[in-house]
Amino acid sequence: MLALRYVYVLALVIWLGGMVILGVLVAPTTFQVMQSIEPSNGRALAGELFGTTIARFHYIAYGAGTLLLVTLAAMARLASRPAGYAVRGAVVACMLAAALYSGLVVL
Repeated sequence: MLALRYVYVLALVIWLGGMVILGVLVAPTTFQVMQSIEPSNGRALAGELFGTTIARFHYIAYGAGTLLLVTLAAMARLASRPAGYAVRGAVVACMLAAALYSGLVVL
């Protein structure tokens, strides 16, 4: 049970931490550096670079979301249901649906 909780928290940290790092550090830095190197076309190049980066991150998001759902279901089957099981499942399912929509439709 402890191992499942560890995997659950690790997947959540990787997913949410990755989103924060991409939004707070990678995107602004990419646009700042690319515009300073090439002022005329830097913004377009930075957009392409960050678009590729976020497209690759979506695979991590899909895996982490699936892992969250699987470990949550396994925790419910192996022991009593965790506190807030339905709410956790609904939040993870909504996050995964948003990631899928973002990666498959928007991107």
